[in-house]
Amino acid sequence: MRTLLSRVVSLLLLATTSCTPDPQDVPVLILGTDRNFGTYAAEIMKAEGFNVFHLDSISGNKISASYLHGFNLVILAEPDPDPRTIQLLYNYVEKGGNLIAFCPHPAFSELFGIVRDKGNLTGGYLRIDTTTEQGHGLSGKNLQVHVPGDPYTLAGGTPVAFFAAVDGSRERNPAVVCHDYQKGHAIAFLYNLPQNIVYTRQGNPSFAGIEKDGIHGLRGMDLFADGWVDTSNNTINQADEQMALLSHCIETMDKDNLALPRFWYFPDTLKCLITLTNDGEYKTEADFEPQFRDVDSMGATMSIYLLGVDKVSREWVEKWTARGFEISGHPDDTREAGNPDWHSTDSALGSEKTRSWRPTICPCAPV
Repeated sequence: MRTLLSRVVSLLLLATTSCTPDPQDVPVLILGTDRNFGTYAAEIMKAEGFNVFHLDSISGNKISASYLHGFNLVILAEPDPDPRTIQLLYNYVEKGGNLIAFCPHPAFSELFGIVRDKGNLTGGYLRIDTTTEQGHGLSGKNLQVHVPGDPYTLAGGTPVAFFAAVDGSRERNPAVVCHDYQKGHAIAFLYNLPQNIVYTRQGNPSFAGIEKDGIHGLRGMDLFADGWVDTSNNTINQADEQMALLSHCIETMDKDNLALPRFWYFPDTLKCLITLTNDGEYKTEADFEPQFRDVDSMGATMSIYLLGVDKVSREWVEKWTARGFEISGHPDDTREAGNPDWHSTDSALGSEKTRSWRPTICPCAPV
């Protein structure tokens, strides 16, 4: 058996190559489909710096005891495994495997040290216990949960986080539980973490195409109206905190055998980055020049979307784009902003391209 150090070196090589590794050469298996936001678990892993994993589904006969035991960690993102798969995962953990599950099937209760409770949990908050190893260094404030939670009580498992009521009081139901089961380790997120991350970042899907914020025109902010975002928590990146909780769970569940390299996306030794964007409206390059000089003096770059592209020269644009800045058009169709259709939006984009000295149109700019 390879030593832990040699295992880490092998993983470093895999994570930095462009080839597709054999599934049995990687330490983490994610079982998930699009149906339950399960494949988004892979996006969370990449965002958290875990680059070496394999994504698969529990459908078919591919999932076997030998297949599972080829992985150090299995992340189960499918809520309804069949009895055969449930037994395979029990055996996997019993023999020393590591399992993390989102909204696990009640049949896994013994494995996670929990018992199903009555009722349902909708909305509310999550509160991480920062005195636990998994919660250390994270926020102890209430984090919003936009998806239903599964009500359980503890039956041997150790709570890592609890569901909290809207008024902030702690409820008796755990939200994240860890449990050592025979030779293995298991952690259950009793809500759909990937779905909650999507809803936290993208807004309320039921608000799509609906004017909600009282400002004329359909914009991304309409998806976050009517209390979808608790403004008292604006200083906390609630999605990042919950993603980091998953990372802590992975790193602490089997430290002696599950050493996973993490590759970050911040350059040098920076601990944070700021994404700076700006709407240019109808200003001229003389108005923008001081801003660009200030940002450039700090070794940073920014993006700017110009509503009046005819007020800025091509030479000025080429000077700043050569230094890494992004300058693009800002389409405008405010006359039909309340009820946009494809023709009006396409016409606004076409008009901007015709007037523009640079045919790059930001697809995310509100129209």
